[in-house]
Amino acid sequence: MRTKFFLFFALISAGAFAQSNTDQHTLTITVPSVALLDLEPSSGKNLSVSFNAPTDPGLALVLDPAAVLNSVYLNYTSVLASATKRNITVSMTGSLTGVQIKVTAGAATATGAGEKGTPTSEVTLSGTEQTIIQDVGSAYTGTGSGNGHQLTYVVDLPSSTFGNLVSGNKVATIKYTLSGD
Repeated sequence: MRTKFFLFFALISAGAFAQSNTDQHTLTITVPSVALLDLEPSSGKNLSVSFNAPTDPGLALVLDPAAVLNSVYLNYTSVLASATKRNITVSMTGSLTGVQIKVTAGAATATGAGEKGTPTSEVTLSGTEQTIIQDVGSAYTGTGSGNGHQLTYVVDLPSSTFGNLVSGNKVATIKYTLSGD
């Protein structure tokens, strides 16, 4: 009887002091909603263009052939708070009577990752915001000149507005906006 009692007590004691061979804990990861945009290179993003006087009477003004109007890149980082997509819009302020400016965004470079946006067609700049890149998801383009979307500007003097030209320096501010969520 003593042996049975001892064996019974040993089994109860072993059960009372048994330990688990697994455990768990949680890990919380916080991902912020991000909408950041800039133009690169920051030291050369302000463009300048000049028209030259014609060499023969009766001809129109000629755009300076040395003008480089495709040296600016649009970089962005986007992390969405929902399943929606973002757009990048462009608008212009400033008095450019008689001068027309158009801009086209190139496809995003291979640098970066995620759902980079798709450029729309050429946009004629005005005071109204217009979509230039659509369907931006959670993505980043890489930073600096040569990354993101290359912007190409065309400056034109339409014959229909030539009569409105006034000589002098004309300044326009071109603004890009990455929509939030």
